[in-house]
Amino acid sequence: MIINQILQNIATTAVVISMIAALAVGFFGYKLKRVFAAICGFAIGSVLGAIVTAIVCPKVEYFLTILLVVALITGIIGAIVSFKFYKVGVFIYMFSTTFTMVYSLLDTIIAKSALPAGDDVSLLTANITSGNFSNINWGIVIASFAVSIIIGVITVIYIRNIMIVVTAISGGINFSTGLLVNIIKFNNLFVILLVAAAVAVLGMTVQFRTTKKHY
Repeated sequence: MIINQILQNIATTAVVISMIAALAVGFFGYKLKRVFAAICGFAIGSVLGAIVTAIVCPKVEYFLTILLVVALITGIIGAIVSFKFYKVGVFIYMFSTTFTMVYSLLDTIIAKSALPAGDDVSLLTANITSGNFSNINWGIVIASFAVSIIIGVITVIYIRNIMIVVTAISGGINFSTGLLVNIIKFNNLFVILLVAAAVAVLGMTVQFRTTKKHY
């Protein structure tokens, strides 16, 4: 009983932290672009390293250790590249942010998933890593990938405007799903999108007013 309560408290704390991070993205995404780019670079690098290792490396006794080491190394490389090479970092950050947002929305609308945004992509990553390709809706993946590539390229050209809009929307969606789905336990899609839109508009307003065109 006590253990269950502790686990529940930890889960609630994690949700609150994710909501705070979502607000930071929504209201300060453009100013914190280098930091977010490095974080996303690490995440993408580690995931790609883990996926390649899972596919290529034989399932030997020390397979898990090898996978973790490779994921850590590729993650660090991804973070350094994203931080040092500014436009690469911006592209990686916007690609990952857009992919998470678009994939979660499509999965919610088409697959009727009630999971928060981060969980959707986590399940996708877990399915790919474990080789459960039959559990993946490839139509949603391809559509999300295509949109993310387009947004990433456009953002490199028009960094400030596109990045503010996308980070505000992403922050709004993640905050809304965290608050309504996980905290309040309210799964009405219309209300979730309504709250997300309100937070996104507020985030855009703050970002446009607190940043210069040539920041």
